[in-house]
Amino acid sequence: MHSQSSKDLLDDYMILDTKGNISQLVKIGILNRNSDVYRQKCADATYFPFSIACTHGRVELVATSYDMLKNWIIGINLLVHNKKHLGKLKKLMEMKLE
Repeated sequence: MHSQSSKDLLDDYMILDTKGNISQLVKIGILNRNSDVYRQKCADATYFPFSIACTHGRVELVATSYDMLKNWIIGINLLVHNKKHLGKLKKLMEMKLE
């Protein structure tokens, strides 16, 4: 029987994850987020896909760097925690676009 290295298995499952979810792979014990291979894959990443759940669906986005991803997360958290100011923010943005 041919045995695959953990790196080969991780490569296979990272490809499969485009149709699934890494969290599911962790739950069923296929992927170990604490493994050196997984951490190296994350360190070597150059694109960071993420999605924002909305009332009528979701928005799929890709950050082109880890810093950009952090900026998105900070911005989204600011909007969520300050949603009472969204009306005023919308008006300011509309004024600047004119």
